[in-house]
Amino acid sequence: MTELSRAQAVAGRALRAAALLTSRSVVLQIAGFGGTIALAKIYAPDQYGFLAVMGGLLGMYSLVGNLGLGAAIVRNAQEPETKDYEAAFFVQLVTSVIFMIAVVFMAMPIAAAIFRETDLATPVRIAALALLGSALQAPGRVALERQLTYGPIVRAEIAEMVVFYLVAIVGGLMDYGALALAWALAARGAIGSLLIYPALGRVFLPRWHSHAIRQLLGFGIAFQGSSIVNTLREALTPVIIGAALGPSAAGYWGWSWGIAQLPLSILRELWRVSFPAFARLPRDQTIYRQATQAALVLVAPLIVPMALFWAAFGADLIPPIFGDRWLPALPISIMLVAGIAISGPLSVSTSGYVLVRAGAGHILMVQLAHTLTFWIVSALLWPSLGLTGFALGWICSSIVDGGLLYLFARSARPGLRPILLAAACALGGISVARLILFTAANSLPVLIIAIGIGYLCHLGLLLLTGRREIALVRRALSMTGYGSLQYDAKGH
Repeated sequence: MTELSRAQAVAGRALRAAALLTSRSVVLQIAGFGGTIALAKIYAPDQYGFLAVMGGLLGMYSLVGNLGLGAAIVRNAQEPETKDYEAAFFVQLVTSVIFMIAVVFMAMPIAAAIFRETDLATPVRIAALALLGSALQAPGRVALERQLTYGPIVRAEIAEMVVFYLVAIVGGLMDYGALALAWALAARGAIGSLLIYPALGRVFLPRWHSHAIRQLLGFGIAFQGSSIVNTLREALTPVIIGAALGPSAAGYWGWSWGIAQLPLSILRELWRVSFPAFARLPRDQTIYRQATQAALVLVAPLIVPMALFWAAFGADLIPPIFGDRWLPALPISIMLVAGIAISGPLSVSTSGYVLVRAGAGHILMVQLAHTLTFWIVSALLWPSLGLTGFALGWICSSIVDGGLLYLFARSARPGLRPILLAAACALGGISVARLILFTAANSLPVLIIAIGIGYLCHLGLLLLTGRREIALVRRALSMTGYGSLQYDAKGH
C-alpha cells in the first residue's frame, strides 16, 4: 500500500467513523432523554441522587484509571505489540480493582455521609462492580479505535444503554429502589465486555511488562492530565459561580452549559476519530496539511452555524420551550456556544495532529492555558459584570485554546476560509428564516420550520460557494472505497 492510498484509506475510514459516531450521539441523546423521563417517574429524588453520586464516583475513576496508556497505544507510529495491550490492561485492571476494593470497604461511610442511609451500603458495593466491566473491555476498545473500527464500539454503547435502562426500569417497577440502579450500573459495564471481544476476534490477558509501561507512561500521564484539567474546570465552575454570585447565577450557567452540550456532543464524537485517524496517517507534512484542511472543511459547517442560529433565534425559542424565566440566561448561552464555535473546529482539525507529532504535553499546555485564562479573566470581570464576566472569560479562553492549537500545528495549519465561509452562509440562511417569520404567523411550529428552511439555505449556499473546499475533500477521499487498513509490523 503506497503512502497516498494509505492516507486515502484512513480518510475514508475516518469519515465513516465520524458519521457513525455523530449518528450514535443523536440516537443516544434521544434515547437517554426518554430513559431519564422514565426513571424520573419511577424513582424518588433521593434514589435518583444515588445514581448521580455513584455516576460521579465511577467518573472520577475513569479520569485516572488507565493512566492514559490506551491513548499512548493509539498514538504509536508502529503497530503496537501484544505486550503493549497486555501492559495497559494490567495497569487498568489493577487500578480498577484497587478503586473497587476501596469503594467496597468504604461503602458504609459513603452511605452514611452522603446518603445518610447505611442501608445503601450494599447498592454502593454492587455499583462498584461496574469498574471491573469497564476495565475488561478497555484493551479491546483501544485496539478497535486504533483500527478506526467503531461499529462494534457503537453497538456495545447502544447495548449498554439499553441494558442499563431495562434493568433500572424493571427493577424500579418491582420496587427494588437503589438496588436496581446499582445492578443496572454493573450490568452496563458487563454487557460492553461481552460484545467488544467477539468483534475484535482476539482476547488480551493482563500481564506486567515494565519496559512497555515505561514507554507508554510519559505520553499517557500528560494525556490524562489534560482530561483532568478540563473536567475539573467544568466541575468547579458552577460551584464557584454559586459561591460568588448565588444559586440563581449558578442555575443560569448550568442551563446555558446544557444548551452548549449540543455542539459539544458533536465535537466529542469527532475528537474520538481525529486522534486515531492522524495516528494512522503516513508521516508526511503534505498529507497532514491536507488532512487538517479537510477536517476543518467538514467540521466548520456543522458547528459555526449552531452559534449564529442560536444567537439569532434563541430569544424566540426560549419562551415557548423553556419559559420566560430563562430569558436572562440567553446572552450567557450565546457566549458559551460562540466560544465553542471559535475553538471547536480548530481543535478537531488540529489536536489529532498535535497529539501525534508534538505529544500530549502540548495538549496539556493548551488545557492549562485555557483554564488559567478563563479563571483570570472571570476573576477580573465578575465583580463588575457578574455572570457575564464568566461568559467573557469563556470566550477569551476559547480564543487562547484555538489559537495555541493553530500555532502548534505549524506547517500543517489549515486555512481559515472554511470557518469564514460557514459563517457567511449561515448569515444568509438566517436572513431567509427571518424573512419567513416576518411574513408568517408567530408560532413555535412556524418558527421551527423557518429555522429548518434557513439551515437548508445555508447548506445550499455552502454548496454553491464552497466548490474549492468540496474539491479538496473529494481529493482526500478519492480512490478510498473504505478499503481495509492492513499494515505490516512496522505500520507500513
